[in-house]
Parts: sequence; structure tokens; C-alpha cells
Amino acid sequence: MTLPATPLPPQDDSSPGSRDGSPLSLWRIGTLGLASVALAYFLITSPDLFASPPSQSLQSQASFSQLSFDPGQTAVFHVVDPSLDTLFSCTATWVDADPEGETWDTSTYWNIFTGAPAPPAFQGHGSSCGFASNSITPLEDMPDLGGESWAATVNGVESVIAEFYADDEFAGDTALSTDVASTSTVEIPFYFHAQNSYAASAQRVRVTSVADPVGEWAVLVEVTSTTDSRPAVMSNVFRGSVELRAGVAAVEGDGVVRVDGAGDVVMLTYYGPSGKTAVSTMSAKVGSLPPSPTPTPTPTATPLPNIAFSQPSFLPGQSAVFDVTDQGLNRLSSCKVRWADALPDGVKWDFLTNWNIFTGEPAPAAYRGFGSGCGFVSTADTPVEPIPIPWLGGPWLATVNGSEHHVTEFHEGDVTIDIPVLTSASTVELPFYFHGHDTHPVSSQRARVSSRADPAGEWAALVEVVSTEDSDTAVDSSVFRGSVELKADVAAVEGDGRVLVDAGGDKLRLRYYGPSGDRVVGVSTALVPALTPSDTSVPNAARRMRPTPEPTPTITPTPTPIPVVRRIATLTPTPAPTYTPAPTASPTPTPRTTHTPTIAPSHTPSPAAMPTATPKPSPSETTTPTAAATVAPTPTFTPTVTSTPTAPVVERATPAPTERPAATVPPLALENADSGGGCGRPAGEPSALTAVANLVLLAAPLGLAAMFRRKRRP
Repeated sequence: MTLPATPLPPQDDSSPGSRDGSPLSLWRIGTLGLASVALAYFLITSPDLFASPPSQSLQSQASFSQLSFDPGQTAVFHVVDPSLDTLFSCTATWVDADPEGETWDTSTYWNIFTGAPAPPAFQGHGSSCGFASNSITPLEDMPDLGGESWAATVNGVESVIAEFYADDEFAGDTALSTDVASTSTVEIPFYFHAQNSYAASAQRVRVTSVADPVGEWAVLVEVTSTTDSRPAVMSNVFRGSVELRAGVAAVEGDGVVRVDGAGDVVMLTYYGPSGKTAVSTMSAKVGSLPPSPTPTPTPTATPLPNIAFSQPSFLPGQSAVFDVTDQGLNRLSSCKVRWADALPDGVKWDFLTNWNIFTGEPAPAAYRGFGSGCGFVSTADTPVEPIPIPWLGGPWLATVNGSEHHVTEFHEGDVTIDIPVLTSASTVELPFYFHGHDTHPVSSQRARVSSRADPAGEWAALVEVVSTEDSDTAVDSSVFRGSVELKADVAAVEGDGRVLVDAGGDKLRLRYYGPSGDRVVGVSTALVPALTPSDTSVPNAARRMRPTPEPTPTITPTPTPIPVVRRIATLTPTPAPTYTPAPTASPTPTPRTTHTPTIAPSHTPSPAAMPTATPKPSPSETTTPTAAATVAPTPTFTPTVTSTPTAPVVERATPAPTERPAATVPPLALENADSGGGCGRPAGEPSALTAVANLVLLAAPLGLAAMFRRKRRP
């Protein structure tokens, strides 16, 4: 908050009379004479007194490195002002950018360092560019150029710059808003920060003295800090110096300021970034104090703003919270206290009288308290600023009967004025300054959040809080919190408080425009990770959005179980007296059952017994074992045959197979068993060949189905 100050008007030097009209006594005349001499000395030593005091923020300060200097020393001073940090610019140029007739579309990235996409046509940045590297001269990302669009030119026609990357692996990549036709000339401007300096001819800082009121304009050079004179970039601290000499002529432009030894005063005046209006002053004495071997800078350099999102990433649907720490956002509020008829008993208050803005001393009966609309609660809730002069950019003034007078001291509510209050029934008004809970609405345009999907973004309100970890409201904390809502399924509408983000991966960017709101002074970024893996078939679009790559999970297919057909049969013949099979003999299955390797006869008893039938064997039935056997032509025995010509059992090819219950004997097989044998065999006596045939008829379809199924599997 800038509080204007009114210049001190000339004092009335007429000799006032006493209350009863009698001539003034000698001691009164002497007092007035001393006051006149003091006022004249003040006017001589303050050549800029009657200039209109300019507005000044806390960040615009000028100070000497020590409180006093001796003749022959160099008076060193510093100016701390972010507004002095100006941007530098260069232009990257491509001539005949596509000689082979290729047209570059809007998704093409032109890199101001590598020359992509047409390195043979790249002409560089120009001989006087001065750009060194990102670490020495950092790039500025999409600077605010006072409302003008940031544009490149294609064959002399403007093309708005849609995207520009100032950091990470894509530094220098630039996307234009128009296509580039064949044999075009492309010029892309870019901006960066380098060490700033101001020559004496720029007239930013002047040092004068009582003996040399013209003084000298000084050079300003950006340095690391007020205690470190090494060159720096974006430090906002500038160093200057002039030589002080006694017994020399005052010659303007020689870099030397004349002083007359002890009792002289040197004055430092800073004229701001415009160089037109004084915004800060400081004085130092000459010869009154011995030089200090280790000068202590006064004041301490103002810390730079700290801008950061509250976490590294946010998801759509969340609120992106951020914090800005900057003393410059603290605004001073002011009130006035008033005494009416402050001398009711004819008491004279001298210039050492303390006027207390809280108790009403020295005249509580005349005290009228705070003015309306003050907003002051207490020193605990709204702390009083003890020395607001640096905030004001001018003197702190009270009024006595409408005439302005300097406030010379302020302590715990006690105020002293530089002139006695001599007139009866005087009216005294004293302003004082305090800190309240500060807020900066959206309309103040201090902080803006944008995304790649929503480049315009949204302005955010700032509210003073306790700290970056505590969101309770606070006073004079210099920590301000803001937030915007992130949405992935809405249109980008400026002013609705919501920022559109890409659910497939996006990047948030916070820009802080400082207390003045006229230029970017801090940037912070955060990620919006992809909600689901994103796949696109357009390479240029994929590069333009730059999604965060995520590994695609590999899905292992579950193997389809292959049915296994197994014949389960039990054949237990009763040997005849004349039939002696070999111990290792095993029946050989009929060749028709060998069309599939998974079907084979088994002579091992099945663990799951099937329903058995006991048909009478045919007298002519012949068994073909692998070992020699003697069969009687007419057997006199009745063998007991237990067979299970059942449907095949299907088992799944899994580590723990489960056999299905065996089916009952099909009706067809039973009918054949009860019917005539055929082919010369007696009826009612089924042969082994009949049982095998029935089994083949049942198993063949399942075997063929399993075989075709295996062929269809990948």
C-alpha cells in the first residue's frame, strides 16, 4: 500500500504575540531564533525536500554500507530492487528453412539452440546476443510483455508462439501457431536473464554532500549480495560507489564527491527503475565516527520471493494449492488519532512531549481516539509498525492546527513532534501505521496458474496464512496461500476458477507477478500424472503433449485346458486249465484305436469301478497276446469277463487334474451285447472286438474335437 506524503510547507516566521498581547520576552525570542536557524540548516541540507515524495515498496531500498566515512575513503552503497532486473532478448533465425519443399506444421518444434527441425538453415542468435547458457543466463518462460503477444515472424508475418520450454531436456523448443511453407525465413525471439548494470549516464543513483550539492551520478552493477560483490544474475542487489575527497574542486562527472571533513553529510538518492523520480534516500556522516574495519551493511538485503506448489503433483478433481512468501505483499494500513482543544488550561507542550496514540497522553480530556473506518483492534491482532518511514518513501508527518510537522520518534505508541505546541486550543492529528490480515483478490492479478491443456489458465486469490504448513489466517507473516481447481472434463473458461488439465498427463505452471503485478518475478511447476496409460498414433501430437511415459503391464494369458481322452476298462479273464498266458503278456489293442496318441487300452484296474456286465464269451473268440499261448478249440470253461466299455473320461491338463465320474454304458453298446454276435458268432455272446468298436465309436468324436481345438490355439 503506497501512502502519499505531503511536502513540508514553509514555516511562518512572523513573531507571534503572547496570549495577553504583550511583547515577547527575550527567552521566547531566543527560542524562535534557534528554531529558525535549525529550519534553515535543514532546508540547505535537503535539496529535494520540496519534491513530491514518490511511492516506494519495501523492495526498493538504497543504503550505504556503513554509517560514516572519512575523506579519502570510497563510499560504497547498495540498491535492492527487483524492478532493476531487466530482461535481455535475442532472435534465432532460419533462412530457407525447408529447401526441399517440406512444409512444417504447427506441431513442429523449432529449437533456438540446436536449429531443429532444419539445422542447415539455422543462422544462430546474432553476433551481439550475449546468451551463454541456461546456468549463466537462464531463459525466461513465456514472459509477460505488457499485454503484447509474444510472436515470431515467418516471412515477415507474425506467428504467435504457442509453446516455449525454458528448462529441462526440452529447453529452447518453440511451437508456432502457423504452418511454415517452403523456402521460408523464420525469426523466433527469446528472452533471458543476465547480469544487469546501469551506467552513470542512466542516472539511477546520485551521491551528494553539503559541500558538493550537485554530486555525482554512480554506476550500478548487479552483485551476489550486500556482503558479496561477485557478479550475479537475478539477485536484485546492485552495488555502486563514489570517492570522497576533501580540499578539491567539485567537478561534475569525475566520480569524486567533495566533502569538508567532520560535520559534513553525504546523501544517497535512488531514482528507481525509471530514473525520473526519487524513491529512496539515505545519509551518512563524514568524519564523525572512525572507519569500521568490517563494515556492517544496513539494511539487510530483502529476501527474494519464494514461490512453490504445496506438493509435486496433483490429480484432476483436486485443488492445486500453492504458497507465495514475499514481504512486499504485506500492506500497511493507517489510522489517525486526534486531540481537540489540546491546551485547555494554557499548558505549553514542548518538542519533547510524548503524544500517546493509545492512552491519549498528555491531554486525555482532549483525546478523540481513532478515526472512523480505522480497523485497528490491538497491537496483538494488528501490530503497529514502529518506523514506517522506509515504507512511505517520504517523511512521517503530523498536523498541528492544519500545519504539517515531522514525527521524530515513535515507541510503543508514544509519538514526538519536532515543534512545540504553543497555541491555545490546538488541534493535533497524528497518523500511525499498522499491519492487518492482508488478502489479494483475483482481480489484483498477482498469481496465475496454467497448464499445457489450458495455457491461459486462471488468476488466483492470495490470502495471508501462518506458514506454508499452517493455513490459519495470520497478520504480517508474509506467507500467502492460493489455489485453483483442476478439471479434466470441462471446457477452459477464463474466470471460472478452474484450470483444464489433460487426464493423460499434464504440467502445471505457477507465475507470480510480484507486489506490483507488472512482471513475472517467480515461477513454480507441478505435474498432473496420467490417470490411465495413454496411447496415441500421432507422433507429433504425442510429442506436443509430452505425456509422462508409463510401462504397459504384460498380461499373461491363462492356458486353456486340453481335454485328455483316456479309456478306462478292466478285463479280468479266468484262465482255462489248458490256457497258460505268459507272465508279461499284455493284450495288443486293435489298430483302429491308434489314430490318436492319447487313446490307449489299459489293463490296469481303474480306481473308479464302473458298472460291470458279465456276458458269455463266444467259443470262437481269439486273443492275440505278445507271448505264445495255447487255446483249446472248444473251451470247457466259462471265463468271467469284467469290462467297462464306457464313454471316455475327460481330464483337464492342469497340475492337479480332476477326473470326471465315468458315464454309464451307452444303450447302443448294451443292445449290441444282447443282440446276435454276427459274422458267424452265436447271438448273446459279444466278442472283445465288439467292445473295442463301441469304445472307438464313443471316443473318436471327442478325440477329433480335442485335436482340432489344439490346432486353433495360437
